[in-house]
Amino acid sequence: MDDNTTKPEKTILCILDEDSGEKWSSPQRKSLEVVSKLVKSNGVKVFNSLEKLSKFLNNKE
Repeated sequence: MDDNTTKPEKTILCILDEDSGEKWSSPQRKSLEVVSKLVKSNGVKVFNSLEKLSKFLNNKE
């Protein structure tokens, strides 16, 4: 978590809604949303799908 304030331009966060059929509980989801907003406000790139993350990474070249 330290990198989100010291190196936000080099930090990426991707939070998936589900993986292999497993989903976050409601309290976990709320916590992840708070973390996502916090790091995004620090300039971190935040994604909610591997497709969006892939497009971002492929365009960084």
